[in-house]
Amino acid sequence: MSNLIGRVINKIQTIEGGKNKAGILALDIFKAFDSVEWPTIQTIMNKFGLGKRFKNIMSQLYSDNYTKIILNDGITGEIKVTRGTRQGCPMSSILFAMVMELLANVIRKDKELEGIGTKLGKISLFADDTLITIKEIMKKMEIIKKHLTEFEWATGLKINWNKSEAMLFNYTKQEEEEFKKQMDIKDMRISVKENIKYLGIIITKDLKSIERKNLEELRKHMEVKLKDYNNLRLSWFGRIALVKMKVLPKINFLFRMIPLMISEKEINNWQQMINKYCNNGKKNRLNKQIWYKPQKEGGLGLPNIKKYYEANQLRYVVEKMMDGEGLEWMESGNKAVEWRKDNIFFKEISKKEIKQIGNISLRNIMEIWSKYKGQLINKNSVLTPIIMEKDFPKELKGTLDKELEKGN
Repeated sequence: MSNLIGRVINKIQTIEGGKNKAGILALDIFKAFDSVEWPTIQTIMNKFGLGKRFKNIMSQLYSDNYTKIILNDGITGEIKVTRGTRQGCPMSSILFAMVMELLANVIRKDKELEGIGTKLGKISLFADDTLITIKEIMKKMEIIKKHLTEFEWATGLKINWNKSEAMLFNYTKQEEEEFKKQMDIKDMRISVKENIKYLGIIITKDLKSIERKNLEELRKHMEVKLKDYNNLRLSWFGRIALVKMKVLPKINFLFRMIPLMISEKEINNWQQMINKYCNNGKKNRLNKQIWYKPQKEGGLGLPNIKKYYEANQLRYVVEKMMDGEGLEWMESGNKAVEWRKDNIFFKEISKKEIKQIGNISLRNIMEIWSKYKGQLINKNSVLTPIIMEKDFPKELKGTLDKELEKGN
């Protein structure tokens, strides 16, 4: 999920760095999992070339099914079910993803629709959360509507235009108003907004506002919650346990999903809020080291918000070292970084070079990595690319560089 947010942020940065008019369209699918037509599922399974045994099992689950409805004090007769994936079925999400792949392929293959960036694509999917990012989106809405109408006809999945949203970039206010009028005429009442919510994260046109819209607003909400929890008679350890159960998962989710720099001020505000609650609003008389030290080592085990934030950002380093998938957004916008020949996380890179990195997400990750690199990995790590070893033959390195440039 976090990689999808990384993609969107990178696309917005790419748009801001140029003058191209573009837009991000967040589509809402009406009763998504309940609307998929069963014949469509059967056709898609054949198209994907799934095995006979698998298709037979699915046919048993999605063929002659009937249901009854409890109405007042009575039960209706049998009603034949012909669409929708089963609630609680482990296969539901996979089957739905296969259906959504129809729309994704159509958008990807349409050459009239031009995406943002070279590798990041035009459409992002996670279950029924769908984002379409297109250049000159105002001129391309007819094409997009045509694809969506055909998709609805084939699968039964209908776009709820009243709940769909759009963010427009490099358009004037007058052009945005004209866009709204055109959409109303075409019965596509899309809300044009300064921010959209995707996968639980508020994405803003101005990337600097993401912190305020997500972390600050959540903190204000949690401050109210913690005041309510003050009525509970809890010990130090009870209050710390409550923070770990009620507060930490929420802030950890944001840290994990947003690959951007969070200001020191905001992190300190979170820490002060938690410390104040755990200390019952009284002045802290204990050494900070005792507060944050694990309980097994004689401390109180209070969460250190800054450490959690840094740990979540360093997760991308581990994934990239292990050639994790979906991290192409980290490479985008960094011409000076040769990802194929070596890995930037193994390089000796100065603070000045880090500041010159164009990708704001990667720049933030590198700043944190440079702080902990010496503690987490040694120079002779088995993960270090062989081409970066000092004893690697220079002649062979030149040959290997040429082969990599060819794509071999």
